[in-house]
Amino acid sequence: MTDTTKSCSNSLSPSSSSYSWWPVIRELRQDQEVISERWQSTRRQYNQLNISCDQLLESLWIEHALSYSLTKVLSHRSPPADWMATSREADSITFLNASQRISSPNLLESYSRFLGNLRSHPEAVAEVLKWAGQEGLDSAHLTYDLVSVVYGHCVFPEDHAQLLNMICHLLMHHIKQCSSIKEMFSIEPVCSRVMSEYCQQLPGLKSFLSQVLRKPLMSILNYTDGYLDYDVTKASARLQGTDDFDVSAYIESSSRFISSVCGEFLVELNRFQEFFPPTLKWLLHRLKKLMKEKWPLLSVAELRRPVSYMLFGFIISSAFVNPDLLGIMDVRIVLDEVAWYNISQVIGVLQGCAWIIDKVETSDYPMRRVVRYMDM
Repeated sequence: MTDTTKSCSNSLSPSSSSYSWWPVIRELRQDQEVISERWQSTRRQYNQLNISCDQLLESLWIEHALSYSLTKVLSHRSPPADWMATSREADSITFLNASQRISSPNLLESYSRFLGNLRSHPEAVAEVLKWAGQEGLDSAHLTYDLVSVVYGHCVFPEDHAQLLNMICHLLMHHIKQCSSIKEMFSIEPVCSRVMSEYCQQLPGLKSFLSQVLRKPLMSILNYTDGYLDYDVTKASARLQGTDDFDVSAYIESSSRFISSVCGEFLVELNRFQEFFPPTLKWLLHRLKKLMKEKWPLLSVAELRRPVSYMLFGFIISSAFVNPDLLGIMDVRIVLDEVAWYNISQVIGVLQGCAWIIDKVETSDYPMRRVVRYMDM
């Protein structure tokens, strides 16, 4: 046998070193098959997740569109026919996939990059909204579209964070435009709409407000003695021609009742303060810090005024006038004129209390009749 034949025989023999690699090779191939199967499974789950996310965003878009329309009807800013039209449109709406509608790959990539850049640059979105407000455009619909399309109704934490940053840029712009702290009480419409839209994206806020407002609202709705007035001029005009009616006693009784309702609200607010949404709390602290940087000589109490005013103006007041949307009362119950008026009176006092440091510091003299009964 030649040397070459011996060498080949030795290399193929079971005792050769190469034979010992076969178990390793088989194990690696098995691992490769397992990895391939898991990769395919992960890919299927990823595709299913994308489909589920799309369905979730579509459902949220429809839900918020219906909620937006219903809020306008309940606040008497649009007729019920608009709600019916929106409801019919929501039942037949068809969502389009951009990747299927845009045939050009370059155009699709540019569109995706545009939305991504817009989402990751909240200052640019703030500039767009400011421009819309200055040009007199319909910033309400623009705000809704930006929150729903660019930030996806805050389904993902990153969208929530970017929307918060955008609101901060709007507040910074508003503070720069204000020459004094008093001008902070007239928030720009665009900023107020964004704040209102943001509050609707917080599921925990609705639960918090329903707990805080249930008791004071039910007290107002159960009040059966007519209109609540703390202003003598308005009360006298309302009761003009009424015989044997003591206006002073009427004002006193109304003031005491409004004071008790406001007291109930403050007690409930303090009771459930731990359930206040932390992101909203952060935003209010951020506003206070921005004002401190602009007006470093202001006291803590003076800085607290606009923050409290924003809390009452954008969050509490809007919830007060829509108790049915919070589940506090049946949506089928229609509030009469007296109930709406009494609710507005309580809201006015609460908003006034947001910037009153002590019981006598207020330019609204009639409100003193209510405030003097309150333990602030």
